[in-house]
Amino acid sequence: MSDTISFLEIFPWNHHLETGNKKIDEQHKMLVALLNRLAHRLISDNEIELKMAFSELADYANQHFIDEEKIFEEYLLDTSLLNSHKKVHSSFFASVAKLQEEAKDEPFSTAVEKIVFFLLKWLINHIIHSDKHLVLIIEYMKAGKAIAEAKVKADENVNNLERTLLDALLSMYHEISSRTIVLMKEIEARKKAEKLLDQANKELKILITTDVLTGLFNRRHLEDIFQRRMRKAIRDKVTLVFFMIDIDFFKSINDTYGHLVGDDALKKLGDCLKKYCRRPDDLAFRIGGEEFCILTSNQTEEDAVKFAEKIRVAVAEMKVANISSSMSEYMTISIGVVNKIPKAEDNMDSFFQLADKRLYMAKKLGRNRVVYSD
Repeated sequence: MSDTISFLEIFPWNHHLETGNKKIDEQHKMLVALLNRLAHRLISDNEIELKMAFSELADYANQHFIDEEKIFEEYLLDTSLLNSHKKVHSSFFASVAKLQEEAKDEPFSTAVEKIVFFLLKWLINHIIHSDKHLVLIIEYMKAGKAIAEAKVKADENVNNLERTLLDALLSMYHEISSRTIVLMKEIEARKKAEKLLDQANKELKILITTDVLTGLFNRRHLEDIFQRRMRKAIRDKVTLVFFMIDIDFFKSINDTYGHLVGDDALKKLGDCLKKYCRRPDDLAFRIGGEEFCILTSNQTEEDAVKFAEKIRVAVAEMKVANISSSMSEYMTISIGVVNKIPKAEDNMDSFFQLADKRLYMAKKLGRNRVVYSD
C-alpha cells in the first residue's frame, strides 16, 4: 500500500499537523495515507477498488476515533470537553452519509471525489482546532496546571494554531493545484479540479480569518486589516473608531456553570455584535478569551458612544445568567472607546493601548459601562 500512496501522495503529510501525542500522530498519518490511496483509486476510476479504499478509510477512521477518545479519557475528567470532542467525531460519519445521499444519483466516482475533498478539510480542521487543543490542555495539566487554567492557556494558543493551519492547508492545496493537471487527462476534468480548488481557496480564506466558536473575525484578520483601515481614515480625514469589549466576571460563568455554558455565552455575545454591526464598515472580532472588539469609521463621538451603549444594553437584556457576578445576576460587558482621526504616528498598538486604558477605567468605575475619554 505504501508504494502506491507515496507514488501519488496528492495530500502530503505536513509536520504542522503533529499534535505532540505519538500514537495520535501515527494514526493521523495513516488516515492521510489512506486518503491518498482513495484519491489514487479515484483517478483510476475503478468502482470496485474505490469502494474497497473508501471502506478501508471509514473503518480505520472509526477505530481511530475510539482509540483517540480513550487517550483523552485517560487524562481529562472534564466531561464537557470529552462530550464535545465525541460529538465532532459523530458528526463526521453523519456528514459523509449526507454527502453520499446528496450524490446518490451521480456516478460513484463523482460522489467519492466530493467526499475526498470534504475529508481533507475536515481532517485538517479537526486536528488543528480539536485534537491539538486537547493535547495542549493535557500538556499544561502534566505541567501542574488545574484543568480550568489548562483550558485557558490552551485557548490562548488558538491564534498561533490558526497560523499553523494556514501553513498546512496552503501546502496541501499547493500540491493539489500542481499535480491535478498532470493526473487529470481530459479538459473537463481539469476544469472541474480548478473549480474545486477555487472553492477550497474561498473556504480557506474564510477559515483563516474567522473565530471558530463565534463566527466573528479573529485577531489575525484584525492585524491584517487595521493598518489599511487606518491609512484610509488618514487619507479621507475621517475618524477611525475602535471599541474594546470585555465580559465582566466571565470566569465566574465558567466556574459556576461550566465551560460549555461559557462557550454559549461567548457565542451569544458574538451574535449580538453581528446584529449591531450592520454597515459594511462595521467589523466585529473576537481577539481572545472573553475579549472582543469592533472596528469602524466615520462616526462622531456622540454616535460612537450611542452605538456602544446600544450594545452594552442589548447584552444585559439578553439575560445570560451569571449569578456569581458581583455586578449583576446576568452577563454584562464593559467597553473602552477610541474615536479619533488618526495621525501618521498612530498604529494599531497606540489604538489598542488607549482603548485598553479606557476599558480598564470602565472596570475600575464599577463595570457594565462605556468609557470614551480619559
